[in-house]
Amino acid sequence: PVEPRIHSVYEQSTGTWQHIVADTNSPHAVIIDPILDHNAVGNGIGTTAADKLLNVIRDKNYTVDRILETHANSSTRSSAWYLRTQLREQRGDPARLSIGKSVANIQRLWEKKYGVQESDWFDSFDSESWDGDSFFIGGLQAYVIKFPGEPAERSGYMIGGNIFVGDETSRQSSSTEKQSSRRSYNDFCPTPASPVIQRLMNLPQNYRVYGAKGPLALPKDLDGYQPRPFATIDEYRR
Repeated sequence: PVEPRIHSVYEQSTGTWQHIVADTNSPHAVIIDPILDHNAVGNGIGTTAADKLLNVIRDKNYTVDRILETHANSSTRSSAWYLRTQLREQRGDPARLSIGKSVANIQRLWEKKYGVQESDWFDSFDSESWDGDSFFIGGLQAYVIKFPGEPAERSGYMIGGNIFVGDETSRQSSSTEKQSSRRSYNDFCPTPASPVIQRLMNLPQNYRVYGAKGPLALPKDLDGYQPRPFATIDEYRR
């Protein structure tokens, strides 16, 4: 398959990965699983993580076609509406939103902050997608994957040899747990028991599965490790 350019940005306060996936032959791109970070001041939320994505988009001069979410998450809040507002105001990109109900409260927050009316964002949403649906990122074709047995809002996106599936792919999910550099490799390995991963086991072994919570995979020598936002199908099979 034709491969995209992927920018994965790790957000330390939530232990979460967010991704930009871009067509290598055009400026078109999508954002996957963007989040608002935890702000220690006042126990609130911040936009530092989202602003890092905006910096990449500006530096690479990307045109964002869609903002995608794979799942509803009670532990983190989506920055989808904030990003769409910023992209529209700064770059004129009217990004479509392919997101779940989890973002509804955040939409209300931005309505109040920016004076946005419901009619302004209601038409920004993609209609419900189905397993096997596809769309284009420039000349790059992306496919929707639905996971049986998972919550109704859980989706995945296959783009080239890369699958973006959210946060139920790894045993390692705490941003504080990763601080130790001497632990068993199995503490960080992806777990094949997840229904999400079971759906993907027949894919080629070199395909990469990207999650939201991280780090997803680490080298067996944990000294000086670098967290990785993905694990290969082969690594899940081991």
